[in-house]
Amino acid sequence: MTATATTDALNWQDHELIPAVVQDTGTLQVLMVGFMNHEAYDLTRDTGRVHFYSRSRHTLWRKGETSGNELIVDELRVNCEQNSLLVLASPIGPTCHEGYQSCYYRRVEPDGTLATILGRMVDPSEIYGSAPTPDEDPTRLWYRAYEYLRDHDLSAESGTSHRLRNPEEPLARRLADELRELAGVLDGSHSHQGLVGDVLLEGSQTIYWTALLAVRAGIPWSALRPDRALQTTENGLSSNTLAGMLRTEADAWAASAQSDPATLPARCHATLALIAQACQTAGVEPAAILQRDLDDLRTRPYLAPIFDHV
Repeated sequence: MTATATTDALNWQDHELIPAVVQDTGTLQVLMVGFMNHEAYDLTRDTGRVHFYSRSRHTLWRKGETSGNELIVDELRVNCEQNSLLVLASPIGPTCHEGYQSCYYRRVEPDGTLATILGRMVDPSEIYGSAPTPDEDPTRLWYRAYEYLRDHDLSAESGTSHRLRNPEEPLARRLADELRELAGVLDGSHSHQGLVGDVLLEGSQTIYWTALLAVRAGIPWSALRPDRALQTTENGLSSNTLAGMLRTEADAWAASAQSDPATLPARCHATLALIAQACQTAGVEPAAILQRDLDDLRTRPYLAPIFDHV
């Protein structure tokens, strides 16, 4: 084996996005194809989990961030022109969102029709589930409280109601500020009460501003799915790595005060998942930051119509 010196394995100067083919390390079966920008590539290398850049949603995403069916990186290979990537990975569960091991589960027949040639590993409903009722999941109640503040003019009593009803309120910028403070907690540059106390404080602040962004935009709970976002964590990420990811996320929000409505649900979901990961890395259950915010909402007399019926 010959090592070739290079400043960068991929030719990012000429390509903003690089196609990445994912192949099962054990079987060599092609699992899927996605696109990576430089940041997704760096995250893939740093975390050992395959990340992509969504061309439709204009955002980073980690394979398995919703389903849990991740791709664990074993090896990265580059083609001769350094403009495409082959990822050898070990899949956790089915790779395809339809429940198949590979996205290439159909064959084109001579007459042009498609024939399914692989067996489905699992029903997609078992992966993605169905929405629980409000009484079953605390995120439903939490989100409904903010929708109530948006739909009822309680500005005289509630600053949150005013923010939700004021389209000029710079919610994205406020979220960016809180994400940077959470990053500072993780790397030690922002400290008040100690690691756990600061993560609880800043984590609850970041999910608060994320919720406001989503609710003001009219995104329904079923499109945001905060329950799944807050359950999407993995082991092995360092605090410094997460701090860097949070600052990158903050920069993205600060640069896009006017978000595309079509991509906003996915962006907010990804931000919540990143906040959950930051909590997990610091040894704090993501559910704890939700509960902190929910407990605060319960103390507001004007939200009695929401909580008195629970």
